[in-house]
Amino acid sequence: MSTVNEILIFLLNHDYTFEPLCDVSEQGDCVLIEMEIINLDLNHLGIDIINESKIKISGTKRSKSSKEAVYLRAERVFGKFKKEMELPCKIKRVKDIEYKNGLLKITLIKG
Repeated sequence: MSTVNEILIFLLNHDYTFEPLCDVSEQGDCVLIEMEIINLDLNHLGIDIINESKIKISGTKRSKSSKEAVYLRAERVFGKFKKEMELPCKIKRVKDIEYKNGLLKITLIKG
């Protein structure tokens, strides 16, 4: 079990707090990436196609916690995130980005 000090040291030594899990599916001439990220700050969302088949998604997940609360347990992660992944096919561009009910959907056109 990590102590608060260990967690703080980890966060201070890394640019990104966490790497969100995602699902990648193929739909015709598109690739769909879905990520569950509650409280996503869309103003800090970045999507970069690094090469023809690698993508980087980064952003910030805001905390909605009460500053007055005394937490007995805190497992949710907030702050900056980054996800880099190699896709199974070539990508031309981002077709659509949708964010609803904590689910980020990124549709990419295959190249």
